Amino acid sequence: MQESDVPFAPGRVLAGRYRIERRIARGGMADVYAAIDPVLSRKVAIKAFRLDTSSTADHRRIDREIRMLASLRDPGLVTVFDAGFVPDGAGGESPFLVMELIEGPTLSDRLKGKRLSLNEIARLGAEVAATLVYVHKIGIVHRDIKPANILLDPIPGGFRAKLADFGIARLVDSTRYTAVGAAVGTANYVSPEQALGERIGPPSDIYSLALILIESMSGSVVFPGTGVEAVSPRLHRDPTMPKGLSADWVRLLERMTARKPGDRPTAAQVAQELTALAQGSPQTPVPPPPTAILTPPPAKTTAFATKMAEIKAPRTLPKRPLAIAAAVIVAAVLGLGLWAVIPSSDDVPTPTYPTVDGQLGVHLGELEGAIP
Repeated sequence: MQESDVPFAPGRVLAGRYRIERRIARGGMADVYAAIDPVLSRKVAIKAFRLDTSSTADHRRIDREIRMLASLRDPGLVTVFDAGFVPDGAGGESPFLVMELIEGPTLSDRLKGKRLSLNEIARLGAEVAATLVYVHKIGIVHRDIKPANILLDPIPGGFRAKLADFGIARLVDSTRYTAVGAAVGTANYVSPEQALGERIGPPSDIYSLALILIESMSGSVVFPGTGVEAVSPRLHRDPTMPKGLSADWVRLLERMTARKPGDRPTAAQVAQELTALAQGSPQTPVPPPPTAILTPPPAKTTAFATKMAEIKAPRTLPKRPLAIAAAVIVAAVLGLGLWAVIPSSDDVPTPTYPTVDGQLGVHLGELEGAIP
């Protein structure tokens, strides 16, 4: 097949409008190309799928899914502008999506050789979780949340996290590309229920997001390897938490990675807690082991020391030995009693922490134009 016959070769025009410039990414089931939309004078991204399907019924199902994806509207999603099919040069047709082109890197690129600060991680995670609130609300599960699907859109003073490929796994799973009971997702980030091929829901996305947060802190993939090597460990052990985290961080991540889906928090709860962490709300530190306080009260100790300094032990007993010896013994007993005093809990000042009131405002946009 010559390059001119390749449907997405540079220079080709799709749907009489989108001119392909170059391929910018390649995944397991799709390629992404940078293209130009001359009608609106803007750059766009073309996502072309490699699906094993050719029947008319499959095309109708894919078309419905693509139109549903194009109807999603949320600031945290990569917007879909258009969609269609193009001859693949082998007698079939390849579906494609036209999406906004994000100029920034993916989170996967950002994490190469560099960790993020806890504040950045909390803010990024809150943005992704807020997007999950919107899509879970309308009954869609991502099923393939990973650093490569989180795009960092440059904005003044930083970046905005945008979740790509939302619903793509559902689109692919609706074709014969995936076998019945097969897991859809990336082995390093799938949830335990995905690994077992069980029915999945929104909690699966929460588990995957937690693995990304932990990786962003530690700089290492939580469950490394490929295939079974990466999948099987999470069925037998929980993720290891990075050292030095506050109790709030540890509790949240442990709940997000609970093996039972029903024990995990919702996307709205995760977004709220991560927003509080990003804003520096009070965090409960891991308490150190208790220690005994044996220091006597300063005032009493000083008086006792002064009194004892005034007493000079003679080398020989004076004329009234019994009286003086008794006085010395009584003073010593009283003094030792003072040293044995341990302040009660009421004497120890209790540290106080500032509190911040505030709830995350999550905009739940309405689904527009979805085809049933």
